[in-house]
Amino acid sequence: GTHIPAERLGFLARAERVGRGLGRALMILLLDYARAKGVARIVGHVLAEHDAMLAMCRSFGFTVAIDPSDPGVRHVELVLSAA
Repeated sequence: GTHIPAERLGFLARAERVGRGLGRALMILLLDYARAKGVARIVGHVLAEHDAMLAMCRSFGFTVAIDPSDPGVRHVELVLSAA
């Protein structure tokens, strides 16, 4: 297939901060910024047990797949624009 250049993202939240909407707010800012800068796609890795993060990624349209090199990790990807 065609290789589309990607940017990687990472989120880290202290346990007591989870569930307060910070991740969603950051994701909105990140996606708005990425689209404005012409980023074609965003990829990331999420631990399989992080159900809330995976659900949030899905809600933004990310595809979620098992990472073939580590079944405890999910590969998330969002295509923002065609190359």
